[in-house]
Amino acid sequence: MRTKLIHSICILSFMLLLFSCNSNSTSQQAAYQNIKVNDYAKLVEKDSPTLLDVRTLQEFSEGAIPNARNIDFYNDSFKSDIEKLDRNQKYVVYCARGGRSAKAAKIMQGLGFKEVYNLEGGYTSWKKNN
Repeated sequence: MRTKLIHSICILSFMLLLFSCNSNSTSQQAAYQNIKVNDYAKLVEKDSPTLLDVRTLQEFSEGAIPNARNIDFYNDSFKSDIEKLDRNQKYVVYCARGGRSAKAAKIMQGLGFKEVYNLEGGYTSWKKNN
């Protein structure tokens, strides 16, 4: 009888551990999505997300999407600058063509940002379509 009780407690403990790990990992993992330029325009009209340009200051000064905030991906303070942002806000991240912004979006995902979009094709695609 004692063996059955210990066995039942072990199974119950294992199941509780298994379910608690699964629920925690899903709730803590925020995801970022790639978004096309046309969908970006719809998102801006609907939700007014914060726009982050992760190109260098020189690239940013040569032209940027209106109302974008520049946080240089290559700057040593990039991660600490990103950490200062509101994690509950919606963000669209872009760079020149989409590579740096995808990396930036992944960093933001790891920091627990709730809703992050990577603009596919970056500034180059936006400029071509506007």
